Amino acid sequence: MKTKTVLLLLILCLGHHQLSASDIKGRVLNKHKQPLPFTTISVNPGELGAICDNNGNFVLENLKNGTYNLTISYLGFNTIKKTINLKNKDLNLSFILEENDENIAEVSVTADRYAREVKMQSVAAVKVDQQFISENASGSLMQTLSKIPGVSSIDVGSSASKPIIRGMSFNRVAVINNGVKLEGQQWGETHGLELDQYAIENVKVIKGPASIQFGSDALAGVIEILPSNIPAPNSTVGEVKLIGKTNNDLVGTSFLIKQRKNKYYYTLRATYLDFADLMVPKDSIEYNTYNLILNNNVKNTAGREAAITTEIGKLFDRGNTSFQISNLYRKTGFYADAFGVEIRTQIPIDHDASKRDIQIPYQMVNHFRVSNHTSINYGENQLNTNIAYQNNIHNDYDHLTDITGKTQVFPDDHLNTGLQLHTLSANANYKIKWSTATLTSGFSGQYIKNLRSGFNFNIPAYEKAIGGIFTHYQKQLRSETFFDAGLRYDYGFIDVEEYINPRNQNETDSILSTPINRSFSSITGTIGISSQLSDKLHGKASFGKSFRVPSIRELSAYGMIWSSARFEIGNPELNPEEVYQLDGELSFISEYIDLTGGAFYSYFSNYIFPHPSGGFNDIVGAGQIYNYQETEAIRTGGELSLFVKPNANLGFDVLAEYVYALNLDNNAPLPFTPPLSVDASVNYKIKLSKTKAYLLNTFLGAKHMAEQTRVVQNEVPGNFTNASTIVYLGVSGKLGTKSQSPDFMLRVDNLLNTEYYNHLSIYRRINMPEAGRNIQLTVNIPFGN
Repeated sequence: MKTKTVLLLLILCLGHHQLSASDIKGRVLNKHKQPLPFTTISVNPGELGAICDNNGNFVLENLKNGTYNLTISYLGFNTIKKTINLKNKDLNLSFILEENDENIAEVSVTADRYAREVKMQSVAAVKVDQQFISENASGSLMQTLSKIPGVSSIDVGSSASKPIIRGMSFNRVAVINNGVKLEGQQWGETHGLELDQYAIENVKVIKGPASIQFGSDALAGVIEILPSNIPAPNSTVGEVKLIGKTNNDLVGTSFLIKQRKNKYYYTLRATYLDFADLMVPKDSIEYNTYNLILNNNVKNTAGREAAITTEIGKLFDRGNTSFQISNLYRKTGFYADAFGVEIRTQIPIDHDASKRDIQIPYQMVNHFRVSNHTSINYGENQLNTNIAYQNNIHNDYDHLTDITGKTQVFPDDHLNTGLQLHTLSANANYKIKWSTATLTSGFSGQYIKNLRSGFNFNIPAYEKAIGGIFTHYQKQLRSETFFDAGLRYDYGFIDVEEYINPRNQNETDSILSTPINRSFSSITGTIGISSQLSDKLHGKASFGKSFRVPSIRELSAYGMIWSSARFEIGNPELNPEEVYQLDGELSFISEYIDLTGGAFYSYFSNYIFPHPSGGFNDIVGAGQIYNYQETEAIRTGGELSLFVKPNANLGFDVLAEYVYALNLDNNAPLPFTPPLSVDASVNYKIKLSKTKAYLLNTFLGAKHMAEQTRVVQNEVPGNFTNASTIVYLGVSGKLGTKSQSPDFMLRVDNLLNTEYYNHLSIYRRINMPEAGRNIQLTVNIPFGN
C-alpha cells in the first residue's frame, strides 16, 4: 500500500512539473527575411540561453511559469530585449534584427555567421569585410591586412608581399582560399601571395596555432579567404573599380558581375594593374662598400598584373555546390643592385630609360587554380568538401654567372631559376550538432610535385605528400561560455632529387643537392575556452601543440638567393618543428569603448631559422652565407586594440603589437623579429545630407615603429633598425544618396615623405628605405538591380 502511494505521489509531482513547464521556440531573421545563424538568445532570470542554428531557429526548453527577459543579440545588429510571461503554454516567436550602422569594432563589423564564430573560438581571431579592405587598400592584400594588430608583411617593391603573424611567416602561416590551401613558392621572400585582393570580400585572420583544422603550415596562424556572398535571387549586380596611385604611377581597373537566376548563380571578376618604378625619399644608398645612386627612384621595380576569377554555383534544398577557376599573371622587375646584377656582371643597364619598362632582373609568376566546394545539410548536421588543382609557375630572369661566379654566361632566355609546382588537394569535414554541442571530424591531404629549370640552382626538384585526420569538439557550457578541444594526426613524406652541377661534374663540390627521402608524423592537440564573463567583458584562452614539416628551402637550398641578397645552405637533417603555445585574450565592450588585449607564449623544442654566418661566398657581389639551423627557443608577446567612440561621428583607434624572441641555446635574439609598433588614428564622419547614406568618413593617423636592436650579428647593416613614425590620412564616402551611387576612397600614406625602414623587408639588407609619399584614389561604380 505504501509503495502504491509513493508511486502515485511521484506521478502527480511529475505531472505537475510538466504542466508548469513551457518551451519557447523562435526564429531570428534580418530585414531581408534571411536567417541569422549563431544569434545569441539570453534569458534572465536563470542564466539560460540558446544559439540559433543555420536556419536561425532556437529552442528554450522546460521553462517554469513566470516572467522572463529575453535578449537577442548578434554582432553588427541592434540588440532586441523582450519581456514575456509563461503560463503553461508553449510560445512561438519571431524576431527581425536591424543592422547597426554605428558599430565601433571596425575590424569585426560584418554581420554574418563568421563574425559570430570568431567570438565563440578560443583562439585569437579577427574577421574583416570588404569595407575594411577597401578603406585600407594598399599595394597587396597583406599590406592591407597590416592594419590588424599582430599582422604585418614582408614587402618587395610594389606588389609582392608575404603574410607575417606575430613575427612569423613563410611556411609557418597557412593561406586558405575558399577552403583550399594556397600553394605557391611560399618559402621565398619574393614569392608573394598569388591573389587578386579586389576579388576578396571577407577575410578571417587566426592568430596562433590552427593546426587542428588546417594542418602543418598553420603553426603561426591562418589567413582565411572566406567564400564570396551569393547573389540575391533573380538579381544582376556588379561594379567597375578605378584605381590610381601617385608613388609608382599605378593605374588599374577591376570589373565584377554577379548574377543569379533561381538556384543557379555565377560571378566574374577581372583585374588589371600597371605600375612604374617605386619612389623613395633617398638619393643614394651604401651597401657592401658600394655607393648606389637612386635619385629617389628604385630602378626597375615596375610591373604588371592581370587576374581573372570566375565561380559557377547551384543552390539546392539541402546545400550548395560551386566551381571556381582563377588565373593570376604577374610580371615585376627587381632593383638590380639588390640582386647584385651591375656589381656582379659589370654590365651597364639603362634602367633610367623609362620608369615603366621591366628589364633584367625580373620575375614572372602565373598561378592557375580550379576548385570545387560542396556543402550538404543533413538536418542540423553538415558535410563540407573541397577539392582543387593548382599550377604555380615562378620564373626569375637575370644576367647570369655560373656557380663559381667567375664566368659570364648569357642563355637566350636569361632564365636564372624556373620552378613549376603542381598541387592536388582534398579535404572534408562533417559537423554533428546537438542543442549545445558540435563535433567536427574530417581529413585533409595534399600531393605536391615541384619541377625545376634554369641556369642556376638553389632549389631542387621534389615530391611531397602530407595528410591528416582530425576531430574537434565544442560545448556550450552556459549562455555565453564555450569549451573546445581538438586532436589531429598527420603523416607525410618528402622525396628530393639529387642535383649535380652539369658544368662542374668532376669537381668535389659538384653535388649541389643530395637525395632526401624522409617521412614525418606528429600528433597535435588543443584545448580552450571562450566566455562572456559579464555584460561588457569577454575572455578566451587556449593551449595547444602544433608542428611543421621543414620546407624544401630549409632542407635543400644551396646557392645564391639574389632576391634575398644571401647565399643559403640547407640542412637535410632538420627535424619537424614542434611548438607548445599558450594564448589568451580579454575584451571590454561598452557603449563608447571597445578594448581588447591579447598575449601569447610559445615554446619551440627546435625552432628552424637561417643563421647569418658572417662569411661571404666567392661569387662576385654575392651576399653572406646563411646556414639553416634549429634551436630551442621561445617567442612571446601580445597585441592591443582600443576603439573609443564618444559619439556617433567621432572615433579614436589605437593598435599596438610586440614580439619577443629568444634563442635558448645561446641566450641571444632570433633573427628577423619585428619591432614594437603602435598605430593611432582619429576618424570623423561628416553628414552631407539628412540621410545616413550620404556620409564622408575622414581619418588621420600615425604609425610608430620602435628601434629594433634585438638582432643577431650581421642580420642587417649596422646591426639595428632605427625607430620611425609615418603619418597617413584619408577620406571616403558616396558620391550621391542612391544605393547605386558611386563611392570613393582617397588616402595619403607617408604624408611627410619620411625616410623609414621595414626591419623585415629584403631591401632593408641593402639599406633601402620604404616607399615615399603615396596618394591613392579608388572609385567604385556599382550597377545592377
